[in-house]
Amino acid sequence: MSKISEIEDFISKNEWSQPRLDMCYTTSIKFILDELSNRHNISRLKLSLRRINRLCQYRLGHGPVLEIVVDALNSVLEKIGYIADEREGKENLKLLREKIIDENASFPIVSFGPPYLADLKGEDVKYNVLGSPPWDHVIVPIGFNDKIKIFDPMEKILLKSTKINFVPNALSKPIFIHYWQTANPPYWITWIEKKTEVKEGPLDKYVEGGVRV
Repeated sequence: MSKISEIEDFISKNEWSQPRLDMCYTTSIKFILDELSNRHNISRLKLSLRRINRLCQYRLGHGPVLEIVVDALNSVLEKIGYIADEREGKENLKLLREKIIDENASFPIVSFGPPYLADLKGEDVKYNVLGSPPWDHVIVPIGFNDKIKIFDPMEKILLKSTKINFVPNALSKPIFIHYWQTANPPYWITWIEKKTEVKEGPLDKYVEGGVRV
């Protein structure tokens, strides 16, 4: 069984909903860690949401400190033989698909720009009193075919709104790319994977002049 074929069962057997509006990122981290833990049978990969929030310096009303999240996770994951990584700035559907199907990796996390939530509400993108745009929203892509399947940790909160009757579980590739590129930074993606061991070959031991490196 592949991770994609089992993900719906994993979602249905667990209560997955971010407890606060500003916890989409940390809830998504817990989601991909728990799924990876179950699939690789490594219990130490399961971290509580409280611990993830603490590691990522979550602050009520502000969310986690984005710049430190990957390093903070790696302070724990590297001791278990795993590593978190991220990319941004360039649309890369090939990388997205690779991480969705890679059995040695978690499902990826991506961020959507403000138009995603605005479109669900049927509103224009609104600005706050300081003139800055609303926050991006973090989701988890869980399938890649004609459409890209997604898991939205805010779905239950959104469906309580009187303005939203439907939260999509799949998006066409052009629509997905539109939301992905409007995030700040654009095309941001992060994931967790098993560390690969680099074995030394006879030529890896030397540089010019035969000096050991």
